[in-house]
Amino acid sequence: MRRRIAAAITALASVAGVVLTGAGPAYAAPEARSGANNCWVDGITQESLCVEGGVDLVAEVLRQKGVQIAAPEGTPIGGTPFRAAEYGAADARPGAVVQAAYVVSIVYDDINYGGGSTVITGVSTGCSSYSYGYPSLGAIGWSGRVSSFRSFLNCRTAVFDYEYYGGAAYGYVASASQLGSMNDRADSWRVTR
Repeated sequence: MRRRIAAAITALASVAGVVLTGAGPAYAAPEARSGANNCWVDGITQESLCVEGGVDLVAEVLRQKGVQIAAPEGTPIGGTPFRAAEYGAADARPGAVVQAAYVVSIVYDDINYGGGSTVITGVSTGCSSYSYGYPSLGAIGWSGRVSSFRSFLNCRTAVFDYEYYGGAAYGYVASASQLGSMNDRADSWRVTR
């Protein structure tokens, strides 16, 4: 109950801040998903896709959404090292206009970047002119699961105890192989310069 009240207060404060300053994107609540092991979130549009363990997240995002994820070679995504050569525009659904999306941050289920993961993608310039965030990890079945994270393209990541970036936080740092007292507590996630 305490978390819900604090999240509601934080959400109202966030909305008020956006209204007063005019800054920041509007967030549409994604379709609720539970039990998914690996997810992708577009940091600009907030479009998302989650898949069960054993399903290639990068291939499914390309096939279903027409988005070709770019990440450093060997980066663990969904428990599998990323290999760009394994994914091509021909793998997208017929007629799809394939768009590139660049990994800016990944959160992991386990310490040391292991287990399931959720990826936020953005533009090729990373955080030089954009900030990204996901205000409710619970919406994709990731509330209280994050145990480590990595940032890419000159970004820094932080995770927060409550939805809409409230409560205790860990970050902003480039990477964290474990989160100490914030382990398995995060309900929101932000990436910035």
